[in-house]
Amino acid sequence: MRVVRSYDACVARQIKNRWVLVGLVAAGQLVILLVGSVWLISWLDATISDAVRDRVLLIASSEVDRLATAIDQLDLESADPESADGNRLQAFLDNYVPPRGGSVYLVHAEDGTPIGLQAWRDRGLTDLVVQHAGSEQPMLALGRGTMADSGVVNADDTDWFIATRVLNDVDARLLFVHRERDVRADVAPVIGTMRAVTFLIAGVVVLSSIVLTTIIMRRYENRLAHVNSNLHKLVDMRTRALLKSRSAVIEGLAKLAESRDDETGQHLERIKKYVRVLGEHLAVAHPEVTPEFVDTMEETSALHDIGKVGIPDAVLLSTGKLSADERTIIEKHPLIGGDTILAVRRQWGDDEFLVTACEIIFAHHERWDGAGYPFGLAGDMIPIAARVVALADVYDALTSRRSYKDALSHDDARDIILQGAGSHFDPDVVAAFEARDDDFRRIRDRYAKDWES
Repeated sequence: MRVVRSYDACVARQIKNRWVLVGLVAAGQLVILLVGSVWLISWLDATISDAVRDRVLLIASSEVDRLATAIDQLDLESADPESADGNRLQAFLDNYVPPRGGSVYLVHAEDGTPIGLQAWRDRGLTDLVVQHAGSEQPMLALGRGTMADSGVVNADDTDWFIATRVLNDVDARLLFVHRERDVRADVAPVIGTMRAVTFLIAGVVVLSSIVLTTIIMRRYENRLAHVNSNLHKLVDMRTRALLKSRSAVIEGLAKLAESRDDETGQHLERIKKYVRVLGEHLAVAHPEVTPEFVDTMEETSALHDIGKVGIPDAVLLSTGKLSADERTIIEKHPLIGGDTILAVRRQWGDDEFLVTACEIIFAHHERWDGAGYPFGLAGDMIPIAARVVALADVYDALTSRRSYKDALSHDDARDIILQGAGSHFDPDVVAAFEARDDDFRRIRDRYAKDWES
């Protein structure tokens, strides 16, 4: 069952890690889309601005050509505002409505100074023209262009889209201009809309990706949970089958040893119950005595005397007092049984069950004061499982009838056990026995009919 719990914990960690992975993927997608969106918006801004700039220059060039043709048809000889031709030109320009955002100016062909600035309609170039009015330098020469250029001219940190045409008949030049910030102001709503739409699309893509990934992961988790559930059941079935097989083998080995002594009756069943009672009480003050360890102690306690199968019948079944040689022979049974389980461990590998079985078999006849056998271990050097089985084994031997003795009462056996605290038995195990002696009494009385009948 511990294996199953470990497997469940492993699956839980894997599921948690998968959700962390989903979060990282979603965050990565968000970062990539945001960076891509920013780049796309910058690229669109530059591309649209270039396209608009080219379009504005094209419109300006077309408009100034159309306007120059119209003025040529007036057959003017002078653009001087004081002349009749100048008045006709002024009237014409006053009635002219340039395209949205544009302005038209008339300057001297040679020096670029304005002609009749106050008489013509201003479309936004007033500051530039006024600032440079009367200057000895041509107005367009102040920027990146020249008088013959059409393009983008910079003045006072402001870009201007300018198209020019020479009016040969009146010795003047037409300027058709757009201020770039006005053009950008017209384009800004489009750029803003595209920016909003781009971020909206990016957000929708990320959200859709997260939702889709979550749906896929949930479906995957449901399938995985179904597979895990079936696997869990399979592992549980296999584990139960293995435990059942192990219990059967243990029971068989224990019965093999018990069969050598017909008078032991249900000794093994009683030992297991006594061990569980002691183990459950010790678990309160001993962290190492876990519920799993109590289960293992209970099951392996049945193997404590399997070494008796190697003891000759003349010694094992003797009803009289054993001689020193016979005592030496019978004291070998912990070594015989322990070596048997060690051989199994060498084939199987270290396992909590086999380790506990070895501890019990080897050390259940050791004494707290070091006077036991076969190794003369003392105190905490004796494994706790062996200390528990030692008390349970002695109590059962005292309260069971043998061919060579009668069974003692629970109270008499209890007194002997209490007197052995600190010498024969671990004081903590004796304290557990004293606290639960009523349970020992009930177990003993339940099986007493087997030898009293």
